[in-house]
Amino acid sequence: MVQNLLNMRLILFTLITFFSLNVFGQMPFGGAIKGKGKISGGVVDSISKQPLEYVTIALFKKGKESPVDGSLTDSKGMFSLIEVKNGTYDLKISYLGYTTITIPNIVISDSLPERMLGKIIVSPEQKMLDEVVIVGQQSLIENKIDRLVYNATKDVSNKGGTAADVLRKVPTLSVDLDGNVSMRGSQNIKVLINGKPSGVMSSSVSEAMKMIPSDEIEKVEVLTSPGAKYDAEGSAGIINIITKRKTVKGFSGNINLSGGTRSTFAGANVNLKYDKVGFNAGFGGFGWRAKGTMDATRSFSDFDILRQTGPNNTNGIGGRLNFGVDYDITPKDNINAGVAFRKFGMSLNNNIRTVQSVLDTVLFDYSRDQESYNDNKNVDVTLDYKHKFKKENQELTISGQFSNNIKPTDYEIQQFNTFNILNYAEFSNNDGKNKETTAQIDYSHPFTKDFNLDVGAKIIFRQVESVYTFDTLNLVSNLKERDNARSSQFGYNQNVMSGYAEGTWTISDKWGVKAGVRYEGTDIEGDLFKTERDLNQNYHNILPSATLSYKIGSKGLKLSYNQRLQRPSLFYLNPYSNQADPKNITQGNPALEAELSHNIEVGFNTYFGLSSINASIYRRFTNNAIEAVRIQRGDTLVTTYFNQANNTNTGINLSGNLMKGYKFMVGGNIDVSYVEVENNTLGINNSGINYGLNGFLNWTLYDVWGVQGYAGFRGPTFTAQGKSTSFYFYGIGVKRDLLKKKATLSIGVDNPFTPYQKLKTDITSNGFTYSSVNKFYAFGGRLSFNWMFGKLNFSNKQSKKGINNSDLKAGDDGSGAGGGMR
Repeated sequence: MVQNLLNMRLILFTLITFFSLNVFGQMPFGGAIKGKGKISGGVVDSISKQPLEYVTIALFKKGKESPVDGSLTDSKGMFSLIEVKNGTYDLKISYLGYTTITIPNIVISDSLPERMLGKIIVSPEQKMLDEVVIVGQQSLIENKIDRLVYNATKDVSNKGGTAADVLRKVPTLSVDLDGNVSMRGSQNIKVLINGKPSGVMSSSVSEAMKMIPSDEIEKVEVLTSPGAKYDAEGSAGIINIITKRKTVKGFSGNINLSGGTRSTFAGANVNLKYDKVGFNAGFGGFGWRAKGTMDATRSFSDFDILRQTGPNNTNGIGGRLNFGVDYDITPKDNINAGVAFRKFGMSLNNNIRTVQSVLDTVLFDYSRDQESYNDNKNVDVTLDYKHKFKKENQELTISGQFSNNIKPTDYEIQQFNTFNILNYAEFSNNDGKNKETTAQIDYSHPFTKDFNLDVGAKIIFRQVESVYTFDTLNLVSNLKERDNARSSQFGYNQNVMSGYAEGTWTISDKWGVKAGVRYEGTDIEGDLFKTERDLNQNYHNILPSATLSYKIGSKGLKLSYNQRLQRPSLFYLNPYSNQADPKNITQGNPALEAELSHNIEVGFNTYFGLSSINASIYRRFTNNAIEAVRIQRGDTLVTTYFNQANNTNTGINLSGNLMKGYKFMVGGNIDVSYVEVENNTLGINNSGINYGLNGFLNWTLYDVWGVQGYAGFRGPTFTAQGKSTSFYFYGIGVKRDLLKKKATLSIGVDNPFTPYQKLKTDITSNGFTYSSVNKFYAFGGRLSFNWMFGKLNFSNKQSKKGINNSDLKAGDDGSGAGGGMR
């Protein structure tokens, strides 16, 4: 059945592409048309009286719903639409956080070919169930009813980095030096790309963050209280990374080049839109490197001590290729399809010396050279259809998606004694695969101007497997020998069926409510290969969510509650154990169960002029929580996963910004929470205060020069058995606009005064203590160039819905379902 669905989607995608190409080939590109005119004007802020840049101008034929032309205002707030055919038009001026203005009945004729509209004044808007914008221009930070938005394109210090560098600057988020992402102190999150899941996130989010160049990110959305239409995954919330894709009329594109001491990137994107058919394509390649040292000490008693030291070097290289086609069947019907390929390889080389002594007597002393390679290959194919009804905001969306992620992981180790003689060698291969086929339908119905109902249904067919082998070297024959005792296979099928209903009601000018309920049914069949490991599970969940909001002038309050469900992915379930270091082994636990969390949040926001303050108090209780636990087996430390009795997280988050005109802005974010972790079965209890803060500065010195800086600090993070140390980061960037602001040259530097940073971990448990210090090279310098070309006439069309698989609990590094590689 899954294969039939996949074949039907691929056939339909091929037919759509072929039909679109034929239609596009028949469209005229040249030839003068008589009876054309021009419409021009300027847009000004009502408060500051300053011109607004990047305001969307959309031109509609009288009585039509789709724009026929459009543009963006320049740095002086001016716009000009040329070659406008004779006729009667309505002009719509829209800008994020401002009231949309429509100028009706603009007539272009042979007798009146030019219309100069003069100065058009727009005012900031204040809506109860819409976004509350923090600053006047498209701000660096925006706060909406159910999400916080960080506009990455407004921060020039993002040039030349990775997605991890961008997420470090987003309020409520924290990214450690390994690239692991957490929200309000929790790594139980789901990461989406353009509102949809991707196989690139399926095995390890920390690795995926290195695969996405910062130059490709337009903005990051953080949902701390997701509604019923979102999958239940992510007890702490959802992160949606939106890349730079624009629907433009005509031909346009951009080229990004960046070179630095830690990373390089080169890529391009092009868009072609003519009448009903549009195409977009992009490609890029990147590379990065990291180096450091490790020093770890484990004590089994006061006299039995094991120490490991050595250097490590990591290198990554990858690329991506994407193509999409968009076709307006009618003014109310649209279909679009896309395919994206991504490949990422990461190699690790280290040399670790291990010494164990008892009563100052050395039991063993050896060194291990390790070479490992992870090769992540991913393809996503999507197909979406949207129909707009006569009534405004009444829509039907049908979506399909197929994702395939293949991630082989190989390692080779050679062990040498104190005389540097080879005495052991091992080779391991773990082939992980994750296939997902998804079908989804969403319908939105506005019963009145004050009440809207969203309903939908979804089904996911998921097949996950891992095939792993171990070989050792026969030192006499110099031949590899298969270790059948450790080699095995593991996998399962998982089907998830879900449905939701969510209503949005503007009760009055002050009160608003959004409430819904979601059903999710899960059917798991496995193990596919070993009958003695039975993973069969079936469970059904009803998950409510609600947000109540209240407005007092320029101030707003909201109260939110939701339930979240998280299923363990292959990362947690896979019994494969990485034994590159025989003294430190990591393996999954096939007996894990799903976890359920309850989340409540109270939020407050106020803005004065162009500045704002946002505060929230939250509490999260997770029952049956999945946590990493380290267990001593002889002189080996085994890391595996258990369902904790319960976890609670109670905290406060405060963010804000101060802006002087549109030239200077400073802002920041503080998060403090009290964490309690309990596992009565294993007798593990721990608690402590997690805290973090970050800040940013944007300063436009002249019209074409800008300076931006950022800094962040994260306190110790508490886990079931211990805590990790604090860390910090900072940087500054300078940009210069070129070619009438169509190109930008920027230079940036990270951690210039402290090139090395240390990440410490301390663990205390039954029978042992563990302490480690990982030293990272954190200094980075880069030079970046960005060039936008073509005619940037934007159509006013956006697809708000599509597939969003966010139903699996991510790995310990934030990962979702995937190859189960460590």
